[in-house]
Amino acid sequence: MLIVRAGDARMDNARYKAFFQTEARMLPPQEVLRLVRYPVSGVCPFALNPGVKVYLDQTLRRFQTVFQA
Repeated sequence: MLIVRAGDARMDNARYKAFFQTEARMLPPQEVLRLVRYPVSGVCPFALNPGVKVYLDQTLRRFQTVFQA
C-alpha cells in the first residue's frame, strides 16, 4: 500500500494500526523499488505495479491543488 500525505504531516501510528490492523513500517529502498517500480524519493502514486492500493491522507484536503514532489 502507498499512503500519500502532506510533506509536513506525521503518521499517527495508533490510528494507522486501528484502521489497518497492523503496525506501520518503512520499507527498505530495494523493496520499495520492487513493489512499486519507483526508487525512494521518487515514488509516484500513478502507474504502480498491479495490486498496490493508494490511500490519500486527510492532510491533503487543505490544498486546492496537490503536486507530487
